[in-house]
Amino acid sequence: ALEEIANYANIQGKVGTDITEMSQAIQLMITDGYAKKDPNDPLTVYIQAGKVKKCVTLSVKQSGSESNLTVDFNSSIGDNDIECKTLRKVRGNQVYQIQLKGSYVKF
Repeated sequence: ALEEIANYANIQGKVGTDITEMSQAIQLMITDGYAKKDPNDPLTVYIQAGKVKKCVTLSVKQSGSESNLTVDFNSSIGDNDIECKTLRKVRGNQVYQIQLKGSYVKF
C-alpha cells in the first residue's frame, strides 16, 4: 500500500483526494474488513491487526506544497493483543514519514 501511494503521487504529480484512489491494496483491506477509513478524513485509514482496529494508521498529510505519508503504529493502543504487539516488535513503535511531494521530491 505504501509503495502504491508513493507511486501514485509520483506519477500524478499530486496526491489524491481519497486514500483509496491511491491504493488498491487499501481498498481491498477495507472491502475485506481489515481496514477502515477515518469518517472525518478521507486521506486516513486504520488497519486492524488481531482484535485491535487501529493498530496501524496510514495518513496522507498536506501542508502548503508539502505532502507526507505517515505510518503510525499507535503504540498506546492494543498492547494486550498478540498480533498487534508482534507487528510493533517487527516495525517498532515509531512514526514513519515518507515525503510524497515538496521541495525534496522532483517530478
